[in-house]
Amino acid sequence: MRLNNRFVLATAPRLISLLVRLLGRTIRFSTVGLEKIDDRWRQNLPSIFALWHQRLLMMPLAYGGNGLYVLISNHRDGELIARAVSHLGIHAIRGSATRGGITAFRQMAQVLRTGKDVAITPDGPRGPKWKAHKGAIVLAKLASVPIFPVTYACSRQKEFNSWDNFILPAPFGRGAFVSGEPIEVPKDADAQTIESLRQLLQTRLIEITRQAEELVRGRAS
Repeated sequence: MRLNNRFVLATAPRLISLLVRLLGRTIRFSTVGLEKIDDRWRQNLPSIFALWHQRLLMMPLAYGGNGLYVLISNHRDGELIARAVSHLGIHAIRGSATRGGITAFRQMAQVLRTGKDVAITPDGPRGPKWKAHKGAIVLAKLASVPIFPVTYACSRQKEFNSWDNFILPAPFGRGAFVSGEPIEVPKDADAQTIESLRQLLQTRLIEITRQAEELVRGRAS
């Protein structure tokens, strides 16, 4: 069944959002490292959130700010995702951080200027898996807003045979939302600095994802 089928687009997004909410009620989630994000929300300060494409599904449940916009590609599955997240109170910005993304970047920068938050999957929409592109770094430089690497893991989950090995949590397990230290991008960052910070973002995302996996399996405190 094609994702652009009218019936699918009319029904699947509501089902996906319902699935996310129901799953969230059955999983015992803990949070680690979200204190600085909470502080920014209390002060109505904008943030950029970077997360792996693989870990998209449950992350809306961790959001507690005053408005989140997510960069969603114009790839064929993008419309389905955009409609699904809208039922979770999240707004979509359509475009790419790496291909023809000038308009999308302008929209994201404008959103951040209004005090809202933006989320980016730096390895999306086609990978490689867990390979961060520089889009989030460039946006942080443009908007003078910090990047928070964020992720989640669940003790019971199915991993799909897709390019990103997308995960679907199973009910009645443990879960962990984890945030790493924020990354600040200087306004005068040159190409070398941007590349260095891109590598740092990639490293931190990998580290916190492994940390989250260890937490739900009882190997970390």
